[in-house]
Amino acid sequence: MSTEKEIILEATEKANKRELSLNEAQDLVKKYPNSHRANVVLAFLYFQNEKFRETIKQINKSQKFGKSVTAFNLSAQAKINLGRFNEAEKDYLSSFDLDENDYMTLINYSAFLTKRGNFTEAIKLIKKSILLRPNDLSLKVKLVNVYHQSLDFESAIEFLKNVTKEFPHEYLFFHLLGNSYFQYDKKDAAVSSYKKAIEINPNSADSYFNLSAYYYDLKEFSEAILMLEKSIEIRPEWEPPHIQLCFNYYQQNKFSKLKNFVIKNKKYLQKSIEVAALSELVAAQEEEKSIHNFCPEPMKYITEFDIKDYIPDHDNFLKKIIKEIDTYDFFDGYAPLSGKSQINGKQTTGNIFSKDDSKIF
Repeated sequence: MSTEKEIILEATEKANKRELSLNEAQDLVKKYPNSHRANVVLAFLYFQNEKFRETIKQINKSQKFGKSVTAFNLSAQAKINLGRFNEAEKDYLSSFDLDENDYMTLINYSAFLTKRGNFTEAIKLIKKSILLRPNDLSLKVKLVNVYHQSLDFESAIEFLKNVTKEFPHEYLFFHLLGNSYFQYDKKDAAVSSYKKAIEINPNSADSYFNLSAYYYDLKEFSEAILMLEKSIEIRPEWEPPHIQLCFNYYQQNKFSKLKNFVIKNKKYLQKSIEVAALSELVAAQEEEKSIHNFCPEPMKYITEFDIKDYIPDHDNFLKKIIKEIDTYDFFDGYAPLSGKSQINGKQTTGNIFSKDDSKIF
């Protein structure tokens, strides 16, 4: 017969795999009402079901029977979702009181600080995490991302120089080094890094795409097109290189090629307002009908209303939308169509309304 510890451990593993139902978690607490861990499992199920207030209440109940870094982390995450940021920070600090080297607290708190704009402290925590897990390459990527968000490209470059020496066969670090150089306006060094990334991984579509931006800026459109064609060959359903290729054709006045490409690749371009604008421009110049049927009667689809009139909990709704958008792919470092640096910003790929998610519709 299984012991209490074994039963709660099994339930925890099922919860982590999203295989435990809310009813099962509630039954677990009924069976072991004085168990800190059982109460935390139920709190975790509330969190998975986006019942953040219930999550916090259950964590508070669990603390009558014990304390854990897991509980404080869960409470902090729930409070962040409710916009209770000061309380969330206290939970992270309480977690550190229990274990100053807890990995998940270091990661979660550093992410929290990054979103709050406290890059200096976030960087310190990520560096500490790296010391604890020196072979976790994802931590090194996190550090580079925070350097980029804080616009400290020089530190990113110095860090990545060492990392590429330590891990000379990891193409991603050379790609990130290229991004850092690009942002730091050392374009030739960026090109060398992207080419090294491609040498290590010939299927680095992102590196080819970023090289195309470099050649586009130099007005070397033929070379840019070669890079984009290679990127499309590797990731044929990735929309950005298709869009950028249209701009390169236009810059060369290859209107016939542009039109044929748009028709052939309608699947990837039909939602692109940039390509629609290019098509309209070409149509006007050649005095013919646009080949891109992008929203021919746009006023039919425009209306104005206040979201507060339709959604009572509109603030929480907007937070969920922002959280959902944050899970999408982003261009990192520079605008995808112009090759110009963004200032502390990111741009999503494609159209967010094409995403298959109930929160968006």
